[in-house]
Amino acid sequence: MTAEKEEQKYVKRKAEAGPWVQREREEARELWEEIFSEDSAAFLDYYDEWKAPEAWIQLRHRSGCAVSMIQWNPYPVWMRGRVVRSFYLVAVATKPAYRHQGCMTGLLREGLTEMAGRKVPFVFLMPADQDIYRPFDFRFIYDKTEGEISDSAAGTDAGDGLRISRLEPEMYAAAAAFLQERLAESRDVFTLRDAAYLERIQAECASEGGAVEEIQAEDGRVGLFSWWPDGDRIQIRELVAEPAWEQGGRQAQLLGALQRRFAGYRVSVVTDGFFGERKPAIMGRIVCLKEFLSVFTAREEMGLLLAVRDPLLAENDGRFLWTAGPEGSKLERTEDRKKPEMELGVGELIAWLLGGEEPEKLPGCRLSAEGRRKAAGIQTLAGTWFNEEV
Repeated sequence: MTAEKEEQKYVKRKAEAGPWVQREREEARELWEEIFSEDSAAFLDYYDEWKAPEAWIQLRHRSGCAVSMIQWNPYPVWMRGRVVRSFYLVAVATKPAYRHQGCMTGLLREGLTEMAGRKVPFVFLMPADQDIYRPFDFRFIYDKTEGEISDSAAGTDAGDGLRISRLEPEMYAAAAAFLQERLAESRDVFTLRDAAYLERIQAECASEGGAVEEIQAEDGRVGLFSWWPDGDRIQIRELVAEPAWEQGGRQAQLLGALQRRFAGYRVSVVTDGFFGERKPAIMGRIVCLKEFLSVFTAREEMGLLLAVRDPLLAENDGRFLWTAGPEGSKLERTEDRKKPEMELGVGELIAWLLGGEEPEKLPGCRLSAEGRRKAAGIQTLAGTWFNEEV
């Protein structure tokens, strides 16, 4: 059974459960409102309508009351031409009186075991504090590039000749194709863009008074962005533009159009790396090692004797032969007792293959000379893009 069919089966099972599922969602919302009090009722209404029905909600109870939770939101993820099923962990929370008592540790262990059973390659989250997740082998896989638009960045006459308008439903399919093509040109890994994705993001932004909008020049669409207000600031959650508009005078024109659109506000914008400063934003964790590594290729045929440490998921822990070539790769457990050519934890593995780190610089990673040569031939997927902010 494919990961997508498995997820459909789970959603169907939840729908058939009726009152139990409704109570689960009510408890989760109550906990969310208590712990994340900064989130508006309108946003939570959006979440209940658009995200909760497909989410896997984990709850931990004490004395009949929900005190801790994780919500796992499913996302199809593009990995260099292949679409895999992944999950975004949101609303990771525990009531203050029940923290440091093992609630979250238990939920994460149970959740990761469930995801491994579904053959999910990896999951991701936006950490409030990375130190909470590093012991569970989550590592950073995406650096957000964000900056505030200034007069000097926009230029004197910037914005002339560009029009900005709200993206209407009849435009979703074409706009999604634009996003998919632009991101695939510069990124290896990102959540799949389609019409349903844009419809959902439009509803999410609208819940906070924002929208998805497009930027057009005389010869057509040159960019798309989503935004919502944040006090005296407008937060442009992501701007995806034609490459020709990312440099020099055209970049100033593009940023100027945004500055004019939101005149009177400070405007911060997340871009595809062409404007602003980089900062770590999203952490990921390998779940099903075999599925995860199957996505990767090598420049030439090779077999790497690999020893992996995973204290949470036994199926990922042990010795493996990773055979890879230009057409793909596969992982098989081996009883070969020779010294491994590469030995590392699943945290170091995702930091290398998705996070862009050099394996020899990762603490806890051991490489033989032959292992170093073979590792250099693996084609990593370091160009990631994850700007969902549920």
